Amino acid sequence: MKLIVPLIGLGCLSAGLWGEQASDVTVIISGGARGHLSPCGCTKPMSGGLMRLATLIRQYKKSGNVVWIDAGDITAEPGRQSQLKAETYSETLGDLQVDAVAYTSSDQRQGMGLLTAGTSLSRAKWISDTPDPINMTVRESTTQGLSISTANTQGQSVGLERPSDILLFDGRESEYTSGRIEHKLIVTNTDGIPTVAGNRVSPGSNLRGVVIAKFHNGEFVSARVELLPAEVKEDPRAKSIYDNYLHRVTEEKLIERVLRESKEVYIGSKNCMNCHGKIAEQYSHTKHATAYQTLVKEKHGADPDCLPCHVVGLNSTNGFVYQRTPSLAQVGCESCHGPGQDHARWPKKFKLPKVTNEKCITCHTPSNSPNFNFQSYWKKIKH
Repeated sequence: MKLIVPLIGLGCLSAGLWGEQASDVTVIISGGARGHLSPCGCTKPMSGGLMRLATLIRQYKKSGNVVWIDAGDITAEPGRQSQLKAETYSETLGDLQVDAVAYTSSDQRQGMGLLTAGTSLSRAKWISDTPDPINMTVRESTTQGLSISTANTQGQSVGLERPSDILLFDGRESEYTSGRIEHKLIVTNTDGIPTVAGNRVSPGSNLRGVVIAKFHNGEFVSARVELLPAEVKEDPRAKSIYDNYLHRVTEEKLIERVLRESKEVYIGSKNCMNCHGKIAEQYSHTKHATAYQTLVKEKHGADPDCLPCHVVGLNSTNGFVYQRTPSLAQVGCESCHGPGQDHARWPKKFKLPKVTNEKCITCHTPSNSPNFNFQSYWKKIKH
């Protein structure tokens, strides 16, 4: 009796015993938070943010071979609030079991505190193109059979002896040159939404989305963008970590550390209403009149990132003071028209400027108010 083995079965058997089976790996590339852990809560619906990112990561990790890499660029400017953001971000990465994190030159400028917190809280390999003196980081990592390395803006993977599967380039696409070492997938820095152009990709900025790349048998196959729309629910565990961050911001009274460079005197909207009764009535029905309560509802009532656009004169020694000047809360008359003391005393002599688009977009930025249009928004507050 002859034993007949189908060819397809023999192929699978030989691959399992004498060779490697076909391996598909999904690579998720996030990064470029730049201090924007959560989208502005004063305008809804808003997309993106760390909590939606966490939801996406958990979903992908439930199926197949997944490698999650964060390309760094975590915070924007040095300071205590940036440190708290870095700790919050890293703790979330750790909770989600990130595979590797790269820190950029921008991250390095935040100081060793950020990097120390990142490695301990994320419990992941932090990769850097610049070797750290205390050996806290490495310059290359391997996970799921894929090698990951970094390079700086000089455009070459200095010190790496071989090409890597994924290169995290600390710079923009225009600054990258391959040199003599080739990489299968190159991740660069860009502003805005994530981008894909062949094997050159970017996670974008402000956590608007991620790049999903596919590898088969160690070879790069394709990449696509996956955004984080408002329909994506916020991950409860990530939200708990983020809420703790907001609690720390309040408890440490970071709002009291805001630099006040102006001495202009603000008198509050109530002092305007004596002469401008009709305008005052119209104003009371606008969202500007409850702008501060919106922040409080979203737990940002003491957040230096948000308050400048929700109160009057935060940059002045004679402006809003947390829990002490309720008359200067909200987006008041002086938020748009400027300090009103001189006008209140001598209204004919000192005229206040009219509101223009240029004034509005100081707060209604693309990040905070992506659908802003001066003509349509002005109709809501016209007076």
